[in-house]
Amino acid sequence: MENTKKISTFSLFCVLIIAAVYNFESAAINPALATIISAFPNENITKVTFISTVPFITSMIFSVVSGKLTEKLDKKKIAIFALALYAITGMMPAFLSNINIILLMRLLTGVGVGLCLPIPAMIIAEYFVGPKREKVMGYMNAVFNVANGLISIGVGLLLGFGWKVSFYSFAAIFVIMLLVVIGCPSSTPNTELGTRGKTQINMPIPMYAYKMFGCMTFLWICFGWMILTLATFNAERGIVPMTIIGIMCALPGTLNAVAALVYPYICKYKYAFITFSLAVLATGFVFMANAHSSTFLVLGCVFIGFGHGLLIPYITTCTATNVPLETRDRSLGLVQSGIHVGLLLATFLVTWVLNMAVGEPYYFTYNVAVIIIFALAAAFLIAAIVTKGKATKVEITNGE
Repeated sequence: MENTKKISTFSLFCVLIIAAVYNFESAAINPALATIISAFPNENITKVTFISTVPFITSMIFSVVSGKLTEKLDKKKIAIFALALYAITGMMPAFLSNINIILLMRLLTGVGVGLCLPIPAMIIAEYFVGPKREKVMGYMNAVFNVANGLISIGVGLLLGFGWKVSFYSFAAIFVIMLLVVIGCPSSTPNTELGTRGKTQINMPIPMYAYKMFGCMTFLWICFGWMILTLATFNAERGIVPMTIIGIMCALPGTLNAVAALVYPYICKYKYAFITFSLAVLATGFVFMANAHSSTFLVLGCVFIGFGHGLLIPYITTCTATNVPLETRDRSLGLVQSGIHVGLLLATFLVTWVLNMAVGEPYYFTYNVAVIIIFALAAAFLIAAIVTKGKATKVEITNGE
């Protein structure tokens, strides 16, 4: 069924550009973390390191809150407020010297990113259906990952001017906010629901959305598993010069973006697609677990980025398509929060696995990922065989 709502190319661009800030709060800080630690020699290292991850705590909460707020407020207004809060609190640490106040600002930064996190997916789901929705969801993920890589590289190149440049970089979010003010379409609450919205707006989030939240969280744990260990693993093994490690860290995100553009053309067969994507992801960790040369390290980054990038827009599209219209925004808010839940959990899980490692800790850690992901791929392969590889049509339950 065609959607009667139309959106201009410029307006769509202004919606998609919001995705550029999905991981800004981490991508801008991680390259400068060592320098920030040096700037606070009298503070506990763990406490200072927490600057990088503390926004995830509030972002995963307020991503869900954002889905609820859209039932009463215009999505555009939520996005503008969120981006303003994001930019202001993101820059504030550059003018502060108290680590506790900096951490408080970072918590508020998480509120900003959490509120805007699900907005692009909500608006895309409102304007597009079927294959077009799949394609635009892929574009959204591509914007996210390209921006993530460019932010890390850009901040890394400017670190010669001091650690504060990583916080000054949040000024770029004001530009994105301006684009949203100019071009993002207004989205009046529940205009799609008609009279149904008055009686069914309190419908609970369906179990399907919680399952998709679990899938999103798992995939970002996998991505964090590699990103959080790549620099220290390379520093220990000396595989590539540390001067190019920023580029290596950006490589998975680049392939993630490529995969997001390819995804609409190969996602037609549900179980086969999922099996293939998980197998690609697991193969990346196989390369990492055997990385004694730059070739294997690069291949690991490429395969992990590509496999991960295929599945992220698939999960978002499935959520938007398979939940009742009355719960769609709240469901997308829940599922998108899985991005930061996964990255936060990865921080603790990687530390735990490294501490319990047998033999070489990093190789052990990557092998654990291989076993888990290949087991999941095998499960979906069995499901594909049972269904004889038939294309599984997406079940429409929201009246589209």
